[in-house]
Amino acid sequence: MNVHREPAIRPLTAIPRKAIMTDFAERVINPKTDDFSVRSLMDVDFYKFTMGQFIFKNYAGVRAKFKLINRDPDIPLADVILEEEIRKHLDHVRSLTLRRTDLSFLRGMDVYGKNMFDEEYLAALSTLQLPQFDLNMTGNQFELSVEASWEEATFWETIMLAVISE
Repeated sequence: MNVHREPAIRPLTAIPRKAIMTDFAERVINPKTDDFSVRSLMDVDFYKFTMGQFIFKNYAGVRAKFKLINRDPDIPLADVILEEEIRKHLDHVRSLTLRRTDLSFLRGMDVYGKNMFDEEYLAALSTLQLPQFDLNMTGNQFELSVEASWEEATFWETIMLAVISE
């Protein structure tokens, strides 16, 4: 008796491409109004978590200011990007929190058999909401800054860059 069985794991070619990866060209050509450049707080550069734990342990509560500066005056950001569009994306980021799956991923990171992140830091991350930002226009440039506790404000650094550049 010859019984045909489906393979337990589908080959990648059987999975629609959109299920595997984001089509960035499609996002640029046909943007959707609810498509945000930053979709998760896990979109930050990973070093922000390791640096964040160092700040949390050694400098908790210290005030810090992060400011995005366009160093090329020949690129008039305010002439090519709508202020309300930037605000929409930044406000969306402020609504994000780390999900349980995000925290589980971070909890599973280890170095030489030891957890990379301690539970006290992960507990702080579980309640993290990014602080308020200031966005102003000076001429044809934006001034974007955040002033808050260092352990919270640090996450804005790479997010600011992503929102402006995307």
